[in-house]
Amino acid sequence: MSAIYGVIDLKQGAVSVEMGDKIHKGYQHCKIDRHRQTAVANAVFGVEQQILTAQDENEAWAAPVYDKENNVIFAGEGILDNRNTLISALDAQSDMSDAWLMYLGYLKWGKDCIRHYRGIFSFAAYDMNKNEAVLYVDYFSNHCMYYFVRGNVLYFSTLVFPIISGSGLKFRQNERWLAECISVRGPGMMFEPRECAYQEVYKIPAGHYLTVSCAGVSEHCYWNPLKSAKYNPHISDAECRKKVRRYVMESVRSCVRTSGRVAVSLSSGLDSTTIGGMAARILSKQNKKLYSFTSVPLKESNLENKRGIIYDETQGVLDMCEMYPEIEPEFIDCKGKNILTEAKRIVDEWELPCMSQQNGVWIGELRRRAYEKGCRIMLTGAMGNTTISAGKTEEYIMELVRHLRFVRADRDLKTALKKYNFGGRKRFIKYLIKAYTQHYKNFFYRDKDRVYKDSVTRVDMGEKHHLSRRHYQRILNYKPVDTIKALHGETYILKACAQIGEIDTKSGLVYGIMDRDPMRNVELIEFLCTLPMRCFVNEKHERRLVREFMDGIIPDSIRLDEINRGRQSGDNAYRIAQSWDDKLDDVKQALFSEESLKYLDEKKIHAFLDGLNKDNLAENEMDMRMITDAYTFALFLRKINQYT
Repeated sequence: MSAIYGVIDLKQGAVSVEMGDKIHKGYQHCKIDRHRQTAVANAVFGVEQQILTAQDENEAWAAPVYDKENNVIFAGEGILDNRNTLISALDAQSDMSDAWLMYLGYLKWGKDCIRHYRGIFSFAAYDMNKNEAVLYVDYFSNHCMYYFVRGNVLYFSTLVFPIISGSGLKFRQNERWLAECISVRGPGMMFEPRECAYQEVYKIPAGHYLTVSCAGVSEHCYWNPLKSAKYNPHISDAECRKKVRRYVMESVRSCVRTSGRVAVSLSSGLDSTTIGGMAARILSKQNKKLYSFTSVPLKESNLENKRGIIYDETQGVLDMCEMYPEIEPEFIDCKGKNILTEAKRIVDEWELPCMSQQNGVWIGELRRRAYEKGCRIMLTGAMGNTTISAGKTEEYIMELVRHLRFVRADRDLKTALKKYNFGGRKRFIKYLIKAYTQHYKNFFYRDKDRVYKDSVTRVDMGEKHHLSRRHYQRILNYKPVDTIKALHGETYILKACAQIGEIDTKSGLVYGIMDRDPMRNVELIEFLCTLPMRCFVNEKHERRLVREFMDGIIPDSIRLDEINRGRQSGDNAYRIAQSWDDKLDDVKQALFSEESLKYLDEKKIHAFLDGLNKDNLAENEMDMRMITDAYTFALFLRKINQYT
């Protein structure tokens, strides 16, 4: 994972090299192997590079590029998965870096060059003849990019704080974004993929690029699989199996290209085991190992698996290792660490609050351990649940009902209920009725109190920015997936891409390792958006693309277990209890500060804290999480206030 930054005065006034140096200082906390900076009269571009591939090691092809002949300055970073195709199309040298290939493509194809690239990347180019800049992120915004324009000066950067601090400018808080961030009870804290905590500072959404000139900023969409895919209801099971295996395997093959070792964040879930199994097969042919890292609960927490939930996924990983001797496992319990001890670190690394506190604690530790073993790529399966692991029984039944296939729906429902032990048809139908009733009820009755019931957000601050209305529109008004079009829609959601990519980007920079999710692949997503519902789920199997079609890739003990699901960080409350008394004063100081109480309801905070002690956190876990999430939010406010 590398980073780029730049400053361009579009009125063609002077931009000093010192401005670039100031931005560069903002990357000092990152593991950077090589820093290069290039300046012209009115622009400075920089690249903070991590050496991930053999081509990266060749300094002759390092970015940024200043092309005097074409009067263009260019900065790019990332890994291109279709490198060989591009070398042929561009008549390029075989040892040329991926950044240089991007630049040659830009010279040949202009702004449409992005359609020729595959992989994980970002780049920027400034054509001095046209006095126009273009900024790109890849199809999934795997690598984020922030930008703002102040007085016809364009600033852009992979990380936000380096350009904020380096610019020397002051910014106003984005109050609406912040109020929504603390109000969302879940890891998906972003309503808007283009915004951040500062007004006037934006991110480029997945599948988009920008043109910036004195005339202003224009955003262009270059990819939307939901519009381009052609539905294929007649595909056979045999063809679907063949193609989905091929697309995933080719994606994994692209993701393991590195001059270092390859790691995988492995659990006993279907997505990571699919990726791990395919990666192990590919690497074994190269006489290489796959290094797996798994978060496990503390033994002293005495956490026991129960029906339907597996807290300790060690056995599933060992089953994988038995099937694939190429996998070398490491189990990490992050002893002594919890969200209270790690909150400041996470906020500094992510440039975000941590609303997925259970995972936030171990995400960095897994990558730190992987880097120490020489790994430069970490395979993950973050988008598995909305891609190859999508498909639930209720979605399948509702699709049949919508097509008036009532007899088939009734017959298949009986089969599914018996298999999954869901209970009778009446119970299932009541569940569906409740879901739809709540959805349509929200069109006519919107209870403001419901929005604030399970949050610590100040009502006056929230309603100043229409929080309750936006919650109903974007969260509480969620409609159950009941068509194949809706299922396809969940494979590519801009705000999900934004948040996942942002955290992956920033963790990668800090720990010196690039996250690669093979499920974030153009050809795979385009293929999935052509499939009918029955390929994702039928009366025999939910998550069918994996359950049936990944046979031989995943151990049957995992693939055919349709009852149990892994749940990491089940010992979260136990961990926090160990530090509760020691950290409570710090928590209170952060929560009751003037900057925090601008957004947080003081009475609610007091009420939650008064009801919590280290001995009852497990019984009151939701209240505990309310406080600890608010704590990371308060630390985040403290950080952003340095520049407001």
